[in-house]
Amino acid sequence: MHHYAEDITFFSPFIRRVNNDPSGCIKDKGSLRAYFERALKGYPDLHFELFRYWKALIRWCYTTRALTTTSLQN
Repeated sequence: MHHYAEDITFFSPFIRRVNNDPSGCIKDKGSLRAYFERALKGYPDLHFELFRYWKALIRWCYTTRALTTTSLQN
């Protein structure tokens, strides 16, 4: 979690499923930590693959792919 800013804005379609949140958005580091903890309990082999990264103004941005052998339909 050390590489995430305290005021992170994190988007993922997976948030909709794990957090039951239609916005698919998390806006602080504490909520992101809780989301990752829930996701890893439900999908213990969940891991992420770097897809793309770029510098936007003064911050680095990146996209990843979530990968798991556990069905994401649960």
